[in-house]
Amino acid sequence: MSSFDYRLTDQDSPDDHCQLESLARNRVSNISFAVSSAGQVVILAIVVGILKALKADESVHKNTKAFSVFIAFTGGVWCSSLPFTILLSVY
Repeated sequence: MSSFDYRLTDQDSPDDHCQLESLARNRVSNISFAVSSAGQVVILAIVVGILKALKADESVHKNTKAFSVFIAFTGGVWCSSLPFTILLSVY
């Protein structure tokens, strides 16, 4: 990852400040997107592991049970993100 090392002085124009702020916001957005994508890959890997462990492809009954476990797991992951979402909306 490249370092963000622009320095502004008092002689810089407001446009320079705007550009620097825009670059900083884009960097934060890109890092956030990368972390979110990595988290999604981990969650999907866990879901695939759950489905394989419950042998969802063997019968309709096992498929239904695996689907219920899948929904419970993803619902739990979603609920665990709510406090963070609420915290962000407050600040």
